[in-house]
Amino acid sequence: MSVKHLAMATALACWMAMSFLAAEQPKEQPEMKVGYRTAPYSRMGFAQALADLKSRGYGGVEFCLDSPPATGRGFNEEAARKYAEMIREAGLEVYSVSHHGNFVSDDRFFEELKRLITLTRAMATQIFVISSGPIDRNNRMAQLVIVEKRLRELATVAEKAGVILALEPEPNLAVESTNEMVRLIWKIESPALRINLDIGHAFLTDENLVESIRQAAKLIVHTHIDDMAGGAHKHLIPGTGEIDLPAVMTALLEVGYDGPFVVDLFNLDPREAATPSLAEINRAYKIAQEKAAAWPEIQISRFDLDKAAKAHHGTVYASSPMPEGAHPPFQSAWGYLNPGEEMELHRHPTEEIYLVFKGNGVVIVGPRHKEVTVGDVIFVPPNEMHTMSNHSNAPLLWMAVWWPGPSAGEAGGAGVSPANSQRPAPSAGEASR
Repeated sequence: MSVKHLAMATALACWMAMSFLAAEQPKEQPEMKVGYRTAPYSRMGFAQALADLKSRGYGGVEFCLDSPPATGRGFNEEAARKYAEMIREAGLEVYSVSHHGNFVSDDRFFEELKRLITLTRAMATQIFVISSGPIDRNNRMAQLVIVEKRLRELATVAEKAGVILALEPEPNLAVESTNEMVRLIWKIESPALRINLDIGHAFLTDENLVESIRQAAKLIVHTHIDDMAGGAHKHLIPGTGEIDLPAVMTALLEVGYDGPFVVDLFNLDPREAATPSLAEINRAYKIAQEKAAAWPEIQISRFDLDKAAKAHHGTVYASSPMPEGAHPPFQSAWGYLNPGEEMELHRHPTEEIYLVFKGNGVVIVGPRHKEVTVGDVIFVPPNEMHTMSNHSNAPLLWMAVWWPGPSAGEAGGAGVSPANSQRPAPSAGEASR
């Protein structure tokens, strides 16, 4: 049999199975959550900073442990709850907690980071944002081994605390690109390890920012929004550099991102940067939503007994499973038997597979028979007599997928009823074989 065709048929049939088992649920675009990092407000009183952000239209903050009002080593659960309450009373949310530093080679920082991760939930959030540390290009492979080992430890701590660790790739740090972070996540295999995508960093380190978003997809749980220009690592107000923010937003909507957009302009006075940043984010997001609204609907086909026709001389109900617009390189049909029914015995020079979607039955191929159930995939070789029967007390539904076998050449598919088939040619209305 053709491995290539079988793989293609099986892949499509699996997709059809998912379509059959789960109806399409209309998904509204997520409400946008825009926040600001607290670090740029370190020279302002915390309550005043929160009031300023609220008045400008922001919805939340990334609480930074790198600068006042709270620094890492003096931060404890009591302080966490106090600041979380202040943020709540200001009408804002805590989108995340962050602490940037060198966990790769700074042992003290590494141990302190473990403690701080456990305080995340006391801040009324689940996300803890980190970066790595300076890249060692002379000993890159050895450094990556350490990165992986320590990230495993941090992820274990986070998982036990019910926290999601969002690592931020950054130019010239040990974890530099989105692709590197994706590989680490797949190697470490922890649900507590994900990505904080700083779009400015990714713009500098990744070959294509939009493609990086599509590659990382659901691994992105948090974002930093800024702009870059001229290849320089200098955070700019969104819309003043070279990043196509509407395209970024569109890609994030495309992969189902529903996390916060946090402005990261630590180098600029927030009283000057916060308002234009929010305006540009809103503008870009609106464009992205308009593009998303224009995306074509997902075409889903589902077996409908009322629309099925009798085939194989009235022994089985059949219909086409293909959604509108699909043009697969093979033929296919639903087959449906009520309890006690059996499809006529037949053969043809095409290779075929049956994929059972519902119920239990018995398949006969040549001199052999076997019980089958949901999830089974049955191969029918060319020119073998075969049939399906339902001896259960519930309906049996399967999908047949067929293509020319080695002896059939390019002509004579099963739906065409080749001359050596042991049955008359089906009528034009018959969709099954």
